[in-house]
Amino acid sequence: MIPNLTIPVLNRYDLLARCLDSIDFPIGHLLIVNNGKEYPSHIEQPRTVRKLTRLDMPSNFGVSASWNLGIKSFRHHAVWFFASNDMVFGPGALEQLYAAARPDALTLTEMFPHFHAFAVGEEAIRQVGLFDENIYPAFEEDIEFLGRFGRTGLPLVKVPIATLHDNSSTINSDTRFRDANVVTHPENRRYREMKEAGLLPLVEPKWSLQRWRKHDWQ
Repeated sequence: MIPNLTIPVLNRYDLLARCLDSIDFPIGHLLIVNNGKEYPSHIEQPRTVRKLTRLDMPSNFGVSASWNLGIKSFRHHAVWFFASNDMVFGPGALEQLYAAARPDALTLTEMFPHFHAFAVGEEAIRQVGLFDENIYPAFEEDIEFLGRFGRTGLPLVKVPIATLHDNSSTINSDTRFRDANVVTHPENRRYREMKEAGLLPLVEPKWSLQRWRKHDWQ
């Protein structure tokens, strides 16, 4: 059983429903981070999911913060699993991703874009840190994290799983997002390049997985 799966969504809830329908492997806890304004009532919990939590955010927290919410929410787990709302798992793909994931590795799909379904282990988070929430709301967060991860020497695993992904469906289906992305994407790229050039700190140590685990009141 996959212990956790986090899926952020901003729009295109029809694609989210399609993604959920493709889940064919047991999941202990599915977290949906709803960054949009409305959530359709007809979307049901998949039968293979033991527990589902939906976080209706007061505003769009962006991709990095949504992924970080998954890590913080399941902070006692050794590996965290993620999927884009606009992707589909082929038969057996989730089980393959689960089998390949490791606590000391970053596990990506071989098919581009590699972060549309992925897993990251606790040792990677311990050495790399969380996803950079200053890269907001979307695009470049995966490349920036991959750059920091590459400095650790930890294993990068790519699995040839069968998936379908409607690339950039968020901006392609809404002119507001597409127009805004024309501004934010280049700015995010410049920010990432400044970090890689040493002009900005690679990691801002604002949050500790170990302290959250140790100080947990639950």
